[in-house]
Amino acid sequence: MSTKQSNDRRARRTRALLQKALLELLQKRRLESIQIKEITELADVSRPTFYLHFASKEEVLLSHIDDLFAQLHHVVFVEAAQSQQITLEMLVVASFELWGKEAKAWQVAFQIENKDLVLARLRQHMAALMDEYANYPHSQVVKHPMDEYVVDFVTGGVYMLLRRWMEEKMKTPAERMGQLAYQLTFHTVALTQ
Repeated sequence: MSTKQSNDRRARRTRALLQKALLELLQKRRLESIQIKEITELADVSRPTFYLHFASKEEVLLSHIDDLFAQLHHVVFVEAAQSQQITLEMLVVASFELWGKEAKAWQVAFQIENKDLVLARLRQHMAALMDEYANYPHSQVVKHPMDEYVVDFVTGGVYMLLRRWMEEKMKTPAERMGQLAYQLTFHTVALTQ
């Protein structure tokens, strides 16, 4: 095994330990009241190691959301693509199914004082997903001439649907939420041909 692979694995492990420690602390307290020292002690890493990987405790939480989108990408564009053609509805429903399994991370993300951080990160991932799907073979999505506005609109809608769904303790099944998001967003904006 090369040194780079070893370091990458070590870095992933350290990041995961810090994420896990923060999520554990968040089960008892709000994000604002948690100190970085508490996260590093629980994860058993030094403060300089924390700052080697993250700029803030908010970034630790947002990195967990990054991981959720990486999982989603793998489930949809790698696993599902091997066995079937990916539809837009399938992508949206799979998103809500995965997000439902990680409800705690989203509930905590909505606690972040600076909502712009969460929205910006969600927008970044939504833009990447939408772009990748638009370039996917057999995609029915047409790039809109005002694509940036469309991404903003979709991101805002998904954010609010997710937030309400979490506030209501996910009473509506994930599949139904995904279908609702698909119908509201993609049919209303008429992104499909």
